[in-house]
Amino acid sequence: EKYRGLYPKVEISIHNMRTAEIIDSVENARTDVGIILIDPLRDGLEARPVAPCEMILITPIDHPLSHRRKVSLRDITEYPFLSYTENTDTRRLIDRPFEHKKLKNSVVMELGSTDLIINYVSLGYGISIIHNLNIDAARQDLHIRSLKAYYPRQYIYLVTRRGEELAPPVRGF
Repeated sequence: EKYRGLYPKVEISIHNMRTAEIIDSVENARTDVGIILIDPLRDGLEARPVAPCEMILITPIDHPLSHRRKVSLRDITEYPFLSYTENTDTRRLIDRPFEHKKLKNSVVMELGSTDLIINYVSLGYGISIIHNLNIDAARQDLHIRSLKAYYPRQYIYLVTRRGEELAPPVRGF
């Protein structure tokens, strides 16, 4: 409402895309601003961290891992695992600590949406690692556990073209 009052003639168009598509869209000037979870590390782009987030393990509330004081990466590999689609940046981020320890998750579903992963975990199809942005910590059907020991702090990045002045309505957004 406040934004619309400042810029009544501006039309906002929000697109839900994969990280690689967002990077490409900003890089090729089809999109003014991208919001992603991984610094794209591209010369032509500027990525500014705007909010912290962290990786968490989610399990059904009655899952055996929900009752343990500590959970190791090896413990996670012993259960059916729901993950993001292969060859996505988020999947690579999740897999990295496991690969470092030469461990492999038992991936039973690959999904393109965090909300779908949360839904299927709550239905008991497996466990998962997600970022804590899409989940309400007060959910009664899931057990949520921080994985700070295995994943560095993550950030939401605002991505723009390097050296390009943003128009006032874009900056205002």
